[in-house]
Amino acid sequence: MSISLFEVLPTGIQVLAMSGDLAAGIVLGLMYFGSLRWSVSRFAGGGGAARTIALMVFRFIVLGVVLTLASLAGALHLLAVTLGVFVGRSLILRRTRGAT
Repeated sequence: MSISLFEVLPTGIQVLAMSGDLAAGIVLGLMYFGSLRWSVSRFAGGGGAARTIALMVFRFIVLGVVLTLASLAGALHLLAVTLGVFVGRSLILRRTRGAT
């Protein structure tokens, strides 16, 4: 039993879908860590705790739902979304370090 290279490599449609997953992960990472930055500034400034905690719960739910949906599409899709989240995180951290 032999496996050809074409059976292992992803097709063009899968590559497009994974690039969409990467873009969705970047947007998710920007939203997640951007709202985390906002929450930290609210806690540090003595802002309303109830609103900040509600945003934290919403943030966890959205991240969990998106990662669960990506996992249902397959391992490569989950990895692409997760990579996008890390890229979004690094962009927020770079912007935060530049602001201080």
